[in-house]
Amino acid sequence: MRQLFLQVGSVHVLPAEKIEAAAVVTASGPAFFAFFLESVRKPLSGMGFENEEARVFAAGSMKSCAELVLRAGWEPEEVMKKVATKGGSTERGLNALEGKGVKQSIAEAIGETFEKALKLGEAPKIQLTNGVSGVQDGNTYRSSIVQAPDSMKAVVLKGVRKIAVEESAVPKIEEPNDIIVRVKYSGLCGRYVA
Repeated sequence: MRQLFLQVGSVHVLPAEKIEAAAVVTASGPAFFAFFLESVRKPLSGMGFENEEARVFAAGSMKSCAELVLRAGWEPEEVMKKVATKGGSTERGLNALEGKGVKQSIAEAIGETFEKALKLGEAPKIQLTNGVSGVQDGNTYRSSIVQAPDSMKAVVLKGVRKIAVEESAVPKIEEPNDIIVRVKYSGLCGRYVA
């Protein structure tokens, strides 16, 4: 399995109890960073930059920070310390962010996302044909009485670094030796590198 996932990126094996927290950063994180990126781009647009130019400058700055952390091995605090000189403009900007509670807001956003992600993993309610509601929590129901959906979303590996989310038929038992495995945790996250 590891070799299969290595075809699309790096692989990190985590214990099950860390999966949801990792997904908050790897799956939801790009949206959070894009939110921050947009917050940097907009003021540049108001300072005479064209939208595209502002986007490139803001994204380039974010990429530089990521490279210092990922490739140079700097801690984020070290990046801030080395970029901001005492009494300088960067320090003033960082103080403004601190004063507005940006760190606390980000921590709250991650907490809210994590809380919602945990609920997404709860067993869904199912409807039995005899009108009795049940919960898929390890109990076995005869397939003849469960009203299952006909289709589902599936992550499909199309080739090296080529992944698609497609509508797919829900698996069914067709042969005596067929089994359906319920996957409780799964993660396929990462960053795009051109």
